[in-house]
Parts: sequence; C-alpha cells; structure tokens
Amino acid sequence: MRTLYTERRKALAAAIESTMRQYVEIRLQDGGMHFVARLRGRVSDTEIVEHLRRKGIGPAPLSRCALKASGYNGLVIGYANVAKEHAASSTRRMLVAIQGVR
Repeated sequence: MRTLYTERRKALAAAIESTMRQYVEIRLQDGGMHFVARLRGRVSDTEIVEHLRRKGIGPAPLSRCALKASGYNGLVIGYANVAKEHAASSTRRMLVAIQGVR
C-alpha cells in the first residue's frame, strides 16, 4: 500500500503543479495520506473549499487546521482515493472550480 499511495501522491502533486502553478505551491512531505497546497493570492481557502465542495471536490481549508490565526492559506488534499490515471482529470476539474472563484 505504501508504494501505491506514494505513486498516487506523486501523480496528483505533479498534475496540480503543472496545471495550477499560478494558483498553488506544493511542498511534499514523506508519508501521510494528504499534502498541502499553499494558495497564492488573497482568495481565502475557506471560500475556495466551499466552492470546490459544491462541485463535488473535497479538500479541507488549511486555515482551519491551525490552533490560532496563522495566516496559513491553502488546501489540505487527500490523495489516497485518486488513482494515478485520474490525477490529470481530477486536477482539471479542480482548476475549473478554482477559476470560478477568482
């Protein structure tokens, strides 16, 4: 399973980086079941997540993971359920939804 999840993490992160570079910055950590995509610009992560969820896409807002107001603005993206073959199409759906907020 570790190999499978590593492949999925790399595929989704690469697809997001190549497609959405102007909107997010990703710094991958080893392990886990999610990664963080820091948002560029001033649109709040909670606003973007609200819009994404209406489109059936479910990341979590990074700002809600902090114990106190930190200024962190990003998306917590789970990758365990995204097959590497679907990384590009999933990313395109996310891009269209994010562009609808900006």
